[in-house]
Amino acid sequence: MRSPQGAPREPLRIVIVDDDHDSVLSLSEILRGEGHQTRGVYRGDQVVAAIVEFGADVALIDLMMPGMSGLDVARQLRDRFGAEAPVLIAVTAWNSPTDKILTRAAGFDEHVGKPYEPNDLLTLVHDRIHDYRSRRSRDVVQSIAFAGSADTLHSRLLRKLAQVLGGIEPVRRELMVPTADMSRWLRGAEPMPAATFVKATDLLLNSTKFTHGAPGFPGGGRSDAADEDSSG
Repeated sequence: MRSPQGAPREPLRIVIVDDDHDSVLSLSEILRGEGHQTRGVYRGDQVVAAIVEFGADVALIDLMMPGMSGLDVARQLRDRFGAEAPVLIAVTAWNSPTDKILTRAAGFDEHVGKPYEPNDLLTLVHDRIHDYRSRRSRDVVQSIAFAGSADTLHSRLLRKLAQVLGGIEPVRRELMVPTADMSRWLRGAEPMPAATFVKATDLLLNSTKFTHGAPGFPGGGRSDAADEDSSG
């Protein structure tokens, strides 16, 4: 599964919102062919619940929906989740300049007009996900630096990994965990699960043993993190 430039694409969870079942099925087939997981939703008033249950990274939303319009869905998601909402892309036959202004005002990240080229939509989805996660990674680092978050063994381990690997996002990809979980662990709000803690420790050891010697943690403390209690 590769992008047009040849770089591997990360599997995503994508909700497809459209009252046209054939459109949902055809787009779902394309996305699954690229290795993504999909869920179809056919009523606007069922979208928020589906996104929460599915843990969606991206929502592709038609504007003309029974139960609730796509514009109202986007507003509800932004009101409820703010910047934590998934990437929201309007996929619609409403393509006038005014329509595009309305979708942006409602909280959509992008506006794609029907008919569309599937490869262009796939590229847009991955570009927006990359931008979103890069922004979230910067926001997490800033919140840790300036918000007085708790300093725990787990948060120190993740910060050290971020220094070694060049940022929070490379760490998240290596650990294969959601951005929201990374944010909580970095703030010291909760400990990592034991399996993730062991994986992070092994990753740090393997990343540093040839160039930095035995790894240490910011702010002092023991370097043999795997020997310490993994509860935080």
